Amino acid sequence: MPRKPKPPAREKTVQVGLRLPQSLVERIDRHAERLRKETGLLGVTRTDAATALLAKGLESAEGSKRR
Repeated sequence: MPRKPKPPAREKTVQVGLRLPQSLVERIDRHAERLRKETGLLGVTRTDAATALLAKGLESAEGSKRR
């Protein structure tokens, strides 16, 4: 039986625990659902959505400091 191809290498992750307001968690969940619909990927998780949003927010914040 042929082997499954390995998924692409990803950057090592670190688990971080934090408390968020329920309203923010709900917004993250809505964003995850939008990503699922836009990409057709059923495996988009809350973690995926929160990571993407955090990276985008940091890029925006860091970009505005450089100007």
